[in-house]
Amino acid sequence: MALRGVYFLVDRQSGKALSITLWESEESMRASEEEANQLRSETAQAGSQAVMGVERYEIAISPERS
Repeated sequence: MALRGVYFLVDRQSGKALSITLWESEESMRASEEEANQLRSETAQAGSQAVMGVERYEIAISPERS
């Protein structure tokens, strides 16, 4: 796997959280999906939370791509 970075964002007032992972390639991201699904489920259960969805986006602009 070629994980490039991860961010975990939290809105403390609402209790909502969002995680963003950055991957070397779409292929690397897809290869990690089974493990990521398991990790999301375990993390949500441990915090008495629920996973509301998973969305995928492509980076269109980045200092590295300039």
